[in-house]
Amino acid sequence: MGTSFSQKPETGGGILLQGFGSDRLIPFYLDELQLEYLGSNSHEGFAYGADLLLQGEIVEGVNSWIGYSYLNSKERSSDGSKAYQRRLLDQTHTLRLFVQDRIPQHPNVQTHLRFLLGSGFLFHPRQASIDPVRGDTTLAIDFSIRRDFQNYFRVDLGLSARFEIGHKGEIVVVGEVLNVFNHINVASYSWFQIFPGQPVRIPQIFTRRFFNVGLEVSF
Repeated sequence: MGTSFSQKPETGGGILLQGFGSDRLIPFYLDELQLEYLGSNSHEGFAYGADLLLQGEIVEGVNSWIGYSYLNSKERSSDGSKAYQRRLLDQTHTLRLFVQDRIPQHPNVQTHLRFLLGSGFLFHPRQASIDPVRGDTTLAIDFSIRRDFQNYFRVDLGLSARFEIGHKGEIVVVGEVLNVFNHINVASYSWFQIFPGQPVRIPQIFTRRFFNVGLEVSF
């Protein structure tokens, strides 16, 4: 069950409001970089949010925009025995920016900037469990606790140059620096039991700073 509302003003941009509810949710958890579903429709929940977008042209013919998204999604067991908790993919706030510009002295050269800042997703930590008979220690998922990943932050910069070939052809050369500030964004955790007590978590991270070069030829 859901509802939505959208509006696109003539000035450029748009507003999108959405809300959903369901009494047949399948709970899941994050294992390394995979979503593992528990296989039963044992939860109920809701989600509502908004997307705001404003776009325009800094220079004629080159589009830029800024956007903000809000999301609130929660779930609980269908029997109502526990309070609502945030869903693991509940990214509350997201701010996005994309800016393009041209170099006045060289109109065939174009620059762009991408900016993304978002709230972190959630995960279930692991806890050590000792077999009372064998004495072995295993790691179990603690579904009663939900922790936040750190905020996601990334900035990309790019430069492209367009050259004409004959009457219809062209070559576009693109160079980019991705994750300019070399920020460490955590994608997931690997869990290990090294010493007695709490398990150790090792972060798995998204790509750090790297360079990308592309060439596009069309006729």
